[in-house]
Amino acid sequence: MIDSLNQDKYICYCQKVKSEDFINYIRLNNITDFNLACNRTGVASKCSACLANLEDIFILEKGKYYKKPSKRKIDKKLSLMQSVINKADMLSGQTSFKLEGIVPILYNSEVSTWLVVSNFYPKILSKKKIPFHLMCDIFDSSGNKVKTINKKILPDSNVKICLTDYLELDKNKIIISGSASIVRYSNYMGSRGSTRPHFFYKTTGSMATLHTQDGYLKNLFMSLANGTKTEKKILFIKNIGNKINKISWKIQGSKINIKDSNFSDNFNIMPNGSHILSLPQDISDSYHTNYIIKSSERIKTYLIVASESFDSISVDHIG
Repeated sequence: MIDSLNQDKYICYCQKVKSEDFINYIRLNNITDFNLACNRTGVASKCSACLANLEDIFILEKGKYYKKPSKRKIDKKLSLMQSVINKADMLSGQTSFKLEGIVPILYNSEVSTWLVVSNFYPKILSKKKIPFHLMCDIFDSSGNKVKTINKKILPDSNVKICLTDYLELDKNKIIISGSASIVRYSNYMGSRGSTRPHFFYKTTGSMATLHTQDGYLKNLFMSLANGTKTEKKILFIKNIGNKINKISWKIQGSKINIKDSNFSDNFNIMPNGSHILSLPQDISDSYHTNYIIKSSERIKTYLIVASESFDSISVDHIG
């Protein structure tokens, strides 16, 4: 079953971890937390491109029964609390999962951000279908929690939520940031459906969609191809640390005075807050611009490319 999910030699090429290594670690240590499994094995710690496949494998595995592993093989680094949780899972005869993700919210009177989470199954699936729970915390750009949404998503159903309905608009139609922290979890034994959430931006002229992703970084280097004058490049930054995040950025190697406020800056982001960084182009280079971003706390970033009026937009993961 693992081979059918991933035909490549490695599930994580950055850390040279095979699918069988990842799933064997889950089995031997009876891991019930996806983030813990990633942290212990080192997968998805660099580019995060393998996260979707890792989640598929993790959820598939947690829908199975397996025997209690030998105590000699259990990872000694597991915390006491995690060991208690794992023991409870084994005694109760069921396993659970917990998966997280972050949604970068953009909005004004003409741009909205939507979250879609489904629990669909292939028609040929004959195993027991189970519900799972979705918890969504919505934050404004200053890090204030404005709404918590709890949903039980039944088999063969989905939910669609307009996240920007809970945030205040700016009268001047300025694009504002916000964020949503997503947690999916289940306490039921059975087959998992399509639990991976995705979000989309809805504008007056287009839509852009992407799946949510967990993970973080502190320092970021980007080399982006230069575009046209009518194209806006935006870096969405969310502070996922518990302290005020001190951010600094600059364009590397520009022949223009680097102290120019258009080509370097410093700013702070409150805990759970977010910021939209407009990325200027290095006009001394005809082909690309190199950006260096440093932060004092953990950040989650997304790259957004849009037209000046935001009637055309695209989004992708960075880091």
